[in-house]
Amino acid sequence: MQQNYVVRPIFNQKSDPKLWDNFADIEISARAQHGHMFMYGAYDNIIDAYYKAWKNFDNNVAFGAYVNDSLVGFANGYQLGLGDFYLDSLFVKPEFQGHGIGKNLLAEFEHAVNLFHANIHGMSYSWALGFYKHQSYNIRTNVQDTQNFTKKLKRPTAGIYPVFKWNIGDFRVKQMANADILLLRKSKHRPIAVYVNEKQEIDSIGLIKKDGTEQFYFNDKLLPDIRGLRQQQIQNYLLNSK
Repeated sequence: MQQNYVVRPIFNQKSDPKLWDNFADIEISARAQHGHMFMYGAYDNIIDAYYKAWKNFDNNVAFGAYVNDSLVGFANGYQLGLGDFYLDSLFVKPEFQGHGIGKNLLAEFEHAVNLFHANIHGMSYSWALGFYKHQSYNIRTNVQDTQNFTKKLKRPTAGIYPVFKWNIGDFRVKQMANADILLLRKSKHRPIAVYVNEKQEIDSIGLIKKDGTEQFYFNDKLLPDIRGLRQQQIQNYLLNSK
């Protein structure tokens, strides 16, 4: 039976106080399905690892798959350096596997980090190796029952990209006017989506204000309201990502 699910970005833990617990539950259930045994304390260690990764790395990227607002799968990674991202984990609950959820989670992760012209690296358990091969990843070396994989992404195409942690210097696209970069850095609002045009320039930015409303920047100017298809696209993205 086909599962109805939605995939959306996970920007922080505030929207789900039990996010790390949910990550750990899904990872353990997926690994146990393939015979992995867990010693006492493993659950807390997994939660601690997710917490530290999100705390210590500048650009964490995560997407969740939801069925009736319940998290059933996720892809989680972080930036290693300019142009390199590490896919730390991608797991789907066993009862929801076989419906394309993992494939869609990976596709969203690739799209997000492609804004950085990134290469993706990771390490896969042997039982998941076929999945990454099918998604055009190159398998590199053997490490016990895991293998390294990597994929070089193509240059980003025009479209909307989610922004997880704002660091304008990491974007390998033409920067906006210096005044607006300074304004955004000083802003207490959170950039959440950018629009990259055909010239690979950031020309539109959507932000979420503390009161939950949206603001938009277009061609270096703050938009007082929403006009045109591009702003509507960003607004829809913002509304679906809160």
